[in-house]
Amino acid sequence: MRKLAYLVWLFATLNFHTISVISQEINTAFPFLNITPDARGGSMGETGAGTRPDAFSTYWNAAKAAYATNQLAFGISYTPWMRALRPDNNFIALGGYFRPDSSSAFCAMLRYFSFGNVNYIMPSSIVGQFRPNEYSLDGSYCKKILKNISVGIAGRYLASNLFVSGIAGNHLVKAIAFDAGLFCQDYFKLKTKTGILRYGISIVNAGPKIDYDTSSQLNFMPVRIVTGGGIELKINSNNRIATQYELSKFLVPIYGNNNDISAVKGLWLSFYDAPGGMEEELREINVGVGVEYIFKELFFLRAGYYYQDPSKGNMQYLTTGLGIKYNVFGLDFSYLIPKNIQRHPLQNTLRFTLTFNLEELKS
Repeated sequence: MRKLAYLVWLFATLNFHTISVISQEINTAFPFLNITPDARGGSMGETGAGTRPDAFSTYWNAAKAAYATNQLAFGISYTPWMRALRPDNNFIALGGYFRPDSSSAFCAMLRYFSFGNVNYIMPSSIVGQFRPNEYSLDGSYCKKILKNISVGIAGRYLASNLFVSGIAGNHLVKAIAFDAGLFCQDYFKLKTKTGILRYGISIVNAGPKIDYDTSSQLNFMPVRIVTGGGIELKINSNNRIATQYELSKFLVPIYGNNNDISAVKGLWLSFYDAPGGMEEELREINVGVGVEYIFKELFFLRAGYYYQDPSKGNMQYLTTGLGIKYNVFGLDFSYLIPKNIQRHPLQNTLRFTLTFNLEELKS
């Protein structure tokens, strides 16, 4: 019998990266890994693979933090997730980096998703209550291999107790996953103005297939390939503007019996398994674009747009947000505005992020 927790997982973690509401549904293990943790990325159309490094860089690209300007930064982010469906879903992320020298960085991140109290229901009555949750603990290292290019790797420990095993209690699932990324940053001059060009590409959440409830059904990890870039242009001494784009695709096969496909084979099969050929494969690419206005490194105004093909999820929405920085403290907000559904499970989604950016540590 399908447990109530499975329904909770489908509805409470429904998000723009994993669930198709029309056709060709892509279901994966640990779907919370695809939730944007920080308000800055969330306010610019879910982009971050090629943006300026910050405390949450390891989520977007394991190689980014090598170009961070501070020696130490950390932050905490909170998202009341999909409150239109459940009133007590919460997503919390802690992230940071440390640069021991000018060419490398260590990063860490903790992400925790709580579903609140859930009743365990038998056919005739409620027989118990539990609090399902998922979390991940990440660690990464990146280093510049050339003046303008860095590489990075990340490891991730995952745990989930979304499923219950009878009245006895939750069934705990554990797993590991890995990321690999490349990041480029270079300076350029446009007439009398200077700017920074950034580009990144990464493969995230590569790992073994997961058995959630000791059944014969195996679930792929939410493996994705992500690429993106942007330009940050200095208009004058007080004003700058940055533009970003990002493309992402799940490396998860949609068609066929998942139990007959290994995790490694699934990576390659995801590029050509669609019956519609290359045209359908291209529709599986999600697109995000964003823009950021920066005033004196004190005030930040952001906006973006996220697009998913109607046949592959149809999640399309506008994002907006702002940031304020004072001394070493930064406070960011983001807000999501659904475009194509009158009542949307992600409507009114807010993110709040508090960051601390410290200059070089003194002995």
